[in-house]
Amino acid sequence: PITGYAHVGDGAVILCGLVLGPYGAFPAAIGSVLADLVWGPQYAVASAIVKGTMAWGAARAMIIEEGVSVRNVLVLCVLFAWMVLGYFLYNSVLLTLANRSSYGQGLIAAFTAMGFDIIQAVIGIVVSLVLLDVGKRIIKKRLR
Repeated sequence: PITGYAHVGDGAVILCGLVLGPYGAFPAAIGSVLADLVWGPQYAVASAIVKGTMAWGAARAMIIEEGVSVRNVLVLCVLFAWMVLGYFLYNSVLLTLANRSSYGQGLIAAFTAMGFDIIQAVIGIVVSLVLLDVGKRIIKKRLR
C-alpha cells in the first residue's frame, strides 16, 4: 500500500529554507531522498522535487523574524498543500504504471492514498511551527 509517513524531517525541510535561504533546497532534497531510501525508495525522486521546492518556497515567502505569524502559517499551508498535490500526481503515475492500468484507475488509487499525505501535512505544519522558533533563534545568533 502507498502511505505517507510523518517525521520531524518535514519540519527540517522548512527549517533548511529558513536558515539557509534558497540554497536550503539542496540539503532538504538530499535529506528527503535519504529518508526515502530507507522507508520508500520508489518516492526518492518525487521527494527530492517536492521537498526541495518546499524549502525554496519557505526561503522565499516566509519571514523568520515574524515567528509564528498569520503570513507564515498561510505559507506553510500552501507549501504542504503542494506536498499533497505533488505526491498525488506522482502516485497517480506510479500506480498506473505499477498496476498496468488506465490513468483513471491510477488517479482513483492515488486519491485513496491521499489521506495519509494530508495527515503527514498537518503533522508537518505543526512540527514546522515548533521549529520556526528554533530557526528564529539560530538566525538571531548568526546576526550577532
